[in-house]
Amino acid sequence: DLSIASLTLLALPGLERIDVALVTSTDTVRLVRGPASHRLVGTPGDIVSLLPLSEWVTGVTTTGLRYALSAATLGLGPTLGVSNELVSSLASVTIRDGMLIVTSHRAYH
Repeated sequence: DLSIASLTLLALPGLERIDVALVTSTDTVRLVRGPASHRLVGTPGDIVSLLPLSEWVTGVTTTGLRYALSAATLGLGPTLGVSNELVSSLASVTIRDGMLIVTSHRAYH
């Protein structure tokens, strides 16, 4: 329950202009608020998930991931953005509108 509650803390209005991340030894979680881009740095094979925190996240475009998205709309519930994979050491996620949780999990290589 505390882990889930911590995710919602990222949406506090006072953090809108601050780059805040929840970080463990293997995971990083950030909230991206549109319009914005977020750069991911990792190792090919790392797992990346995109989870809407708002009802809709529009204009979702990714690069450097196995399953690319181009101007996609993600909604609460469906799993379209879950368990993607880095295919290079750099990737990006761009959104037009909404709030998107971006998680990266360092795979064991």
